[in-house]
Amino acid sequence: MDEQRLRALVVELDALVPREGGLLRISERNPRDDTLALGDEAGVLRLGVELMRATLAAAERRSAGRDSVAVLDLEFDDQSDVRIGAVELVSALPLVPAPPRRPLLDRVMMDGRIVLVFALIAAVAAAVAFALEAC
Repeated sequence: MDEQRLRALVVELDALVPREGGLLRISERNPRDDTLALGDEAGVLRLGVELMRATLAAAERRSAGRDSVAVLDLEFDDQSDVRIGAVELVSALPLVPAPPRRPLLDRVMMDGRIVLVFALIAAVAAAVAFALEAC
């Protein structure tokens, strides 16, 4: 990797993406089965710039024989489930047991919005069947 070029690009991106006023929320409560980054263009771009900036800073610290941790300068929405505060460079990822996955039925029953959608689909299907029988 050309770290000098990367550093120059990050400096340029940092100047282009506003530090203030962007919207960013990282949510685990969403219809998808994963974590979702929500935000406006400035907020999500700032997340990318800060991750790159912190990664290069951590690499520089590691090269200097210090720890390879660099703090992120990000503002998250008050409702963010996850707040990323730092980047640490490692040569291997530590093994962490994965949390048990919930069966689909449990996820559906725990999220009232999905239950409501299924109820609306069933009501529409019943109305269509009734209308077809009447014809």
